[in-house]
Amino acid sequence: MFWRTPAQLGFHFEIPLYYPHKHQGVTYLFVDDLMAIYEERQAGGKKLSGALWKCMQEIFK
Repeated sequence: MFWRTPAQLGFHFEIPLYYPHKHQGVTYLFVDDLMAIYEERQAGGKKLSGALWKCMQEIFK
């Protein structure tokens, strides 16, 4: 989820960023702000986008 926290969705527990979490049959993935990921990529970095890509591969395998 971009721009949302677990608490904003009504969860009463913490979910770490870049950790796919399944709750009641739905997989949630909380990540950094999309603009932060974009700006890092524009600067030549790959840490955030790489973490997002790895999680997406895990979710959709």
